[in-house]
Amino acid sequence: MIRICTIPPIMAAVLLIMLVGVQTDAFGQKEDYIVAWVGLVILPLLAYPLSKLIPAVREKGRSGQRKLAFLCSLAGYTMCFFWGLLYTGRQIKILFYTYFFTVVMLTVFNLILKIRASGHAASAIAPCVWGYVYVNVIAGCIMGKIFLISAWASIALKRHKLTDIVAGVFVFAVSYMLAILL
Repeated sequence: MIRICTIPPIMAAVLLIMLVGVQTDAFGQKEDYIVAWVGLVILPLLAYPLSKLIPAVREKGRSGQRKLAFLCSLAGYTMCFFWGLLYTGRQIKILFYTYFFTVVMLTVFNLILKIRASGHAASAIAPCVWGYVYVNVIAGCIMGKIFLISAWASIALKRHKLTDIVAGVFVFAVSYMLAILL
């Protein structure tokens, strides 16, 4: 149940709610908020019902569902990245760029370098960092506890090893730094 509640689109939704709830000026324009919800939450979430509707994906079971979730996330994060290039304020650009760089780096780590980096961990640490930096220390600490519970669940269920979690956090950290530099 913990892993389901902390899938990347749900963690992105928590982050978006947290940002708009505390920082009313977090999103420069209404369209930024809509793009964020579509690209970071809705498109990635679509993978789960689609995995049941597409026979080729359904036949591959959890593996097919994971690949489709990754592709849907890539599509959504890419949309946000390009929106960020054209519109939005600095803070939202950093958010969009971070998610995009994270999915690109996860692809490189997992498919090319064959280093298993946890996308679950990368997405669960994001609201912790963003909560601390852009909201307040309390939000960061609460999200930090959720991250630790999510990491524990991943390890306890043998979905990931500690090294996978660390690699996922590393990918997020590098992506966040790249986004700030850009």
